[in-house]
Amino acid sequence: MQGCAEPQINRWYTGLRGRLFRVKTYSVNSTGIHDIVLQYVDGETQMINRHEWFCMQNIMSRRA
Repeated sequence: MQGCAEPQINRWYTGLRGRLFRVKTYSVNSTGIHDIVLQYVDGETQMINRHEWFCMQNIMSRRA
């Protein structure tokens, strides 16, 4: 799965810097997926928006 794919809840990804994270949850509005909450292996969370998700390149999906 590449960076242009829809995020999938509970799927693990590797970011550009090699940091492993999963999509914890996201919100949906009339235009589709809006805010996406990422959770890193160390428990840290980060909220990004749809634009930031789709601008990410070379995200590789990992099976949990």
